[in-house]
Formats: sequence, structure tokens, C-alpha cells
Amino acid sequence: MFRYTRILLLISLCVVGLAACDDDPATGPAPSAHNESTNPIFFFPDASGTMVESGTSTLKRDADGVTATFEASDLPEGAYTLWWVVWNNPSACAGIPCLEPDLFNSATNVDLGYATGAVVGTDGKCNMSVRLDKTELLAGFPLELGIASGNGLIDPLTAEVHLVLRSHGEVVENLEEEMIRTFNAGCVGMAPQWGTPGPNECFDIQFAIHQP
Repeated sequence: MFRYTRILLLISLCVVGLAACDDDPATGPAPSAHNESTNPIFFFPDASGTMVESGTSTLKRDADGVTATFEASDLPEGAYTLWWVVWNNPSACAGIPCLEPDLFNSATNVDLGYATGAVVGTDGKCNMSVRLDKTELLAGFPLELGIASGNGLIDPLTAEVHLVLRSHGEVVENLEEEMIRTFNAGCVGMAPQWGTPGPNECFDIQFAIHQP
């Protein structure tokens, strides 16, 4: 998630550029009549800034919450967690989609939290499905970072929703369950209260963006 916050600006430029092929770039994609969007999953950019598409994510909205699918491929074998980034007031963001500086703007009412997790095998595929109900409190993201609002999902129909896939590296013996349920289990470099440390590096590897 640290990597995610650092490069949201680059991501947003690429996503808006792709959307401009079919939609008015001034307004972004038109809202779906059925409150459903299917968008690409991308790997985070490499050192050259190149982003590679690798799968699709669908978000279905109703008055009571949102249901997301995240169907990714080409992933290294290992443990992964999927994280919600919910912008409850995207109209307060500086642009479309919401960017890194907007995380620190309290008017955006952004919240972050754990969605689900899985172990990816040798086929490199990761198919996740998860539900987030209206007013459900998000948990699992380090509150010490001072970003999460603690308000959960306020309006499923108007929130901007990002999904971020985090790699925990190869499964560590006796830590598998924790590695797919916490922010940092199995990895080095962060506080133990965010997950039992291990020998691997945690990093954000893929993402998808769903605008209202």
C-alpha cells in the first residue's frame, strides 16, 4: 500500500488516457445504467513507467453495498492480500480519478481496509470475490499512517473504489493463514503489529480502479 500511494499519479494518467478512447476525457467513463463496471487490472509500473494489463475486475453496486471480483493472472507463486481503497467523496478529489494527495485530504473521506486474501499456485492465477456492505467498517490497514477515516463505505452508488493486490512473497511455514489476512505477515521492514515478520518483501503488485 505504500507503493500504491507513491505512484497513484502515474496510474491515473494512464487510466484516464485509456478511458479517453471511448469516453469524454473531461468527464471520464459514463456511469453504468446497471451500476456495474468491468475494468482492467494492471501491474504497477516498472522502473521505465510501463504498465502491463493482466486480468479484469468487476464491481457491482447496489443500495446496500458493493461486490467486487478480481481475476488476475501472471502472478508469481505465493501469498497475496487484496485491499479496499474507498473514496466516499470523490468529488473532493483534485481530479479524476482520485490521486495520492487526495489521501491526505479529509474532505475525500477515504477509507482503506482488508478485502480478502489467497495463495497463488504455479498457474499464476488469482480469482477473488468479496462483498463490502454499506457502513461496514474497514479493518487491517495500519491506522498509524493517518490515512484511513474509519467511516467504511458510506454510499455504494457514489463512492470511487480502488482494489490493490499486495504480494507477501513465497508462503512461509506456519504463517500461511496470517499471510493472506494481514498487512505485513511473512515480510520484513515494518512493525510486528501489522503481521508476524518473515524473510520476504511485501509490495503492491496489481490494482484496478472503479469510478462511480
